[in-house]
Amino acid sequence: MAVSDPVNLLRACINYNDSIVTISWKSAADNCSSFSHYSIYEQQNSGPYSRIATITDLSIVEYPHKISDQNANRNYYIVTAQACNGTDSLFSDTLKVDVTYPEPQLLD
Repeated sequence: MAVSDPVNLLRACINYNDSIVTISWKSAADNCSSFSHYSIYEQQNSGPYSRIATITDLSIVEYPHKISDQNANRNYYIVTAQACNGTDSLFSDTLKVDVTYPEPQLLD
């Protein structure tokens, strides 16, 4: 085994009280010690993706992203560098943040 699979994005949760989106993932295994870093990318409102963080610790599996616009549509993905061949990078799936407010519930 080696870094042969991308991270598995689990969720991206927005906290409307502090304007932080917490991105969580399941780490990739690194049995050949080829891991260099994670790069986290964000897209707002169908615009271009931009790198928002570089993480060099394989054991980190959450990232708190401070945002300025809580109503913007956001997508995230993570690139894991590098695979055991020392050159390839592995791309996660894209995760969309649901910014829909929950419907108020009436209690009897």
